[in-house]
Amino acid sequence: MLSVRDIASDLTKGVIRKPKKTKFGIKYGQVSLARSMARVEHAALLGASLVWISGGPKFVQYLISETLPSWFLSASMLEDGGGESGVMVAMLKGYALAFFVFLSIEFSWGIDNSHPPKRLAKVIGLHMEFLESALNRTTSMRCHSATWEAYVSWFVSLMVSRAPSWIQEADEDLLKRLSRGLRCMDEHELALRLLEIGGIRVMGAAAEMIIEFKRI
Repeated sequence: MLSVRDIASDLTKGVIRKPKKTKFGIKYGQVSLARSMARVEHAALLGASLVWISGGPKFVQYLISETLPSWFLSASMLEDGGGESGVMVAMLKGYALAFFVFLSIEFSWGIDNSHPPKRLAKVIGLHMEFLESALNRTTSMRCHSATWEAYVSWFVSLMVSRAPSWIQEADEDLLKRLSRGLRCMDEHELALRLLEIGGIRVMGAAAEMIIEFKRI
């Protein structure tokens, strides 16, 4: 996470002014947030490549099932300072982790298989269980809330947009519970999209959500 903090330093050094919307995106001072996020993506790509080269699928599986949860459950691993600058750094860390984890899985097992390997289904299932348990307060996160929320929203968004087959292999009840957790984060559209990709198994839950949207 040190490299992410370095990238975010352009956004946080000196006096931080409130973000302004410009013709070219959101800016903190003279530095574009989009530019910083692009640099974070490059760092995540490098990290995922190194993980894949050094350890392969088994190492990635251990990373997802053991190492990543311990990061989120440990305040010391992903902690940041307070204030607006601390929130920005924390958000970028969550974004970087989501991209890093997604790419690590993608390098190991791919994203377009109609019948993913059993190990992939197991890894994705366990990780989605972890996400759901934290979203629904079964598991308590100790990292910065902005890091966790950014991670969840970006990781699920990446699955929805780039790896729908991962979602289609997930347990029906798990998809429903994860969708409810996303709604608690006000990620209503993402929650609905998750159910839509889940298919006919969760069609009832998707229909109920659409009805609730119309009532709002």
